[in-house]
Amino acid sequence: MGLHERLGSGSPVRLLTADIIERVISRMVLWSSGSIRAIEGGVADLQGYFGCPHFLAVDQDGNIVVLDDSEETLQTFSPAGELLRTMEYDSQALQVPQGILVHGDQIFTCDWGLNYLVGFAAFSPNRKLNQVSSQYQQVLLYPSSVALTSDNEFVLADSGHSRVLVSGGGGSVRSIAHEEFLEPMSVALDKDDNIYVAGERGGRSGGA
Repeated sequence: MGLHERLGSGSPVRLLTADIIERVISRMVLWSSGSIRAIEGGVADLQGYFGCPHFLAVDQDGNIVVLDDSEETLQTFSPAGELLRTMEYDSQALQVPQGILVHGDQIFTCDWGLNYLVGFAAFSPNRKLNQVSSQYQQVLLYPSSVALTSDNEFVLADSGHSRVLVSGGGGSVRSIAHEEFLEPMSVALDKDDNIYVAGERGGRSGGA
């Protein structure tokens, strides 16, 4: 695991090797063949709901939010596996969703096709995802993942530019980990705002 730089006090950027990432993911969920299964925590198998469950997130209430880019749906399940709601999106409005972040009453995802970060209302009475924001249209190229710090700064994997971006005030961004990866694909944060990055580095997955 390699340290790139610190963001403020005590917030290093850490680079994870592929085997570490696999172990972390395997302890949370497995998703394949249109199903999601929890390994720990007692969540029931979620089968028969999906075409291709590509991305998932957990909201502040512990509900599981799943983006299915085959069925073009966003489904929310309780921690016990009960389907709470299904919302649909238009593939013209959201072309190639990458990653998912739930924050308050909004859901954010990166659009690989339109090259921006897009926000949707988390709840919609008509079962349609209603777009409420779009950001960084002239900045991103093939964005693939998004996370949010405790200071409400977006952390974005800008894979087309081989860098990770952190948003600042007034719509500004700063670049980090711009020499570590050829193609950063995923970002995540821990409770101390340490930033974890996974992607292609020198022709192989992982970090230092």
